Order: sequence, then structure tokens, then C-alpha cells
Amino acid sequence: MCTGCGVESDRMHGYQDRTARDLPILGKSVTVQITQKKYFCDNSECEVDIFTEHTNFIKPGSQFTERCREYMLEVATLVSCEAAAKILAFQGIRVSGDTLLNMLKEGGDDYKCEVGSKIGVDDWAYRKGQSYGTIICDLELA
Repeated sequence: MCTGCGVESDRMHGYQDRTARDLPILGKSVTVQITQKKYFCDNSECEVDIFTEHTNFIKPGSQFTERCREYMLEVATLVSCEAAAKILAFQGIRVSGDTLLNMLKEGGDDYKCEVGSKIGVDDWAYRKGQSYGTIICDLELA
């Protein structure tokens, strides 16, 4: 079915190969390889000339399956994106912290967390010039 007008078409244009990463199995990475058909749109009033058949488990342009994406976003909401990238790499999903942050931004209101209006920030050093730490506290809960 055409993504622009919704009209079904039988005239095939060609094929498109796609790969997407899925949840790991026993710590091993899983890559899904899909061949999708491309069709001509027969509706003369439609803006779309060629469209690709739709899959339910991979969004267009995504490099991850939907269930893998949901899992990564759940981990990223529990810890920082950089920590989530390390946890996911240990489990067999290679992704950068920046990619997780962009995915959270695209996720909209589903992945927003409440932030207090009064926060406290403190920096400290374990040893001069060596290791530093930062703590952020919600002062409304204290």
C-alpha cells in the first residue's frame, strides 16, 4: 500500500535489502536481514512515485528492531546514556551514548522525566588532578 495515498499497487519496481540489529541471544549480537519489495504508485494524483513495502517491527530508516529500540530506551532512562551504552555493549548491543540520547529526544513525552525546580550541584576530587565526581540532588525531596 502506498505511503502517500494508500492505494495498493501490483507494479513492482525492484528490491531493497535492509539490515537491522535485534536483541542479542545469549550475549551474541543478532542482525536481521530483510529484502523488501519496492512498487510504483499507480495513482496519478499522488506525490509518491515509488514506495517500499512496510514492516511492522522496523521503522523506516531505523537500524534497530522496535523491541530492541524499546529495550535500549528503557535502559537509557534508568541510567545515563553513556552508562547505558556500556551496559548494552556488555549484553551484546553496540550503540553509542550519543545515539541513545538522540533516540530519547525523538521518543517525545514517553521518555521524559520530572525535574525539580530546586536542585543542588556539588563537585569534588578524590585526588588532586586524578578523579572527579559530581552529584546532583533534588532539594525539594530533601
